[in-house]
Amino acid sequence: MNSGEMELKIRKIVEEIVSRFMNKRLLVVFTGGMGGFADALHEIKMAVSDNDLNCDILFSKSAAEIHDVASISKELNAAGIIVEGKDRIKSFKDFLTSYNLVVVGVLTRNTAAKAARLFLDTYASQLIIDSLMMGIPVLSALDAADPRLEAWEKLGFIWTNGALKTALEENISILSGYGVKFCRAKELCGAITSLLYGKPRQNFLYGMKSESIRIERKVITRGDIMPHAGEGCRISIPKGAVITPLALDAIRENNLQVIRE
Repeated sequence: MNSGEMELKIRKIVEEIVSRFMNKRLLVVFTGGMGGFADALHEIKMAVSDNDLNCDILFSKSAAEIHDVASISKELNAAGIIVEGKDRIKSFKDFLTSYNLVVVGVLTRNTAAKAARLFLDTYASQLIIDSLMMGIPVLSALDAADPRLEAWEKLGFIWTNGALKTALEENISILSGYGVKFCRAKELCGAITSLLYGKPRQNFLYGMKSESIRIERKVITRGDIMPHAGEGCRISIPKGAVITPLALDAIRENNLQVIRE
């Protein structure tokens, strides 16, 4: 092999390595969630455009009924479109193999509950779990699934039943334990870039740390919460503990996970 042939071979190897690194494939899963949807679509569009990503979209049955499939697919310049109930996935393992990241924008209460309890009877819930089992990162916007967010109160969901709120929060916590990364819909672009390319923009990611802090008090105040702000940890409290309004504000502002146990 002469020097010219060697140079050509090296160039091809370099081009292949660069291509594998740069040309990432993204699977976007849309469920029927409306909370944060406009922000999620905008952020995903920016991520696809800024990073020159190859993007496929999967619409759940409810998403296909609620959203304009053709318009969204065009906006994201999707190469492939799968609609649950219309298009069949024969093997989820084979289907997922080529993707570098699965993005759920946005997660619904229903899909969160199903995936957390391993009820894999929908495309969305099965894709979340199968992706994790294959080592493919899963990122989800939680605006429509997390009752701690202010949007829920604006919709009139005032939480008088602590057990119900706790159950919904636990679904998020369980999925985080499985490995799902969470962020707000308006933070998806940075989160996608961080997970694909390792850029240091991880402060907005829920579940980046698995540590659990225990606060053993009957009344949880803002002073109990603030020392853990920005740590990305889970805070466990007694089941019967009362959380003061200021403490609730601190929890929401700092995107902390609180588990009653």
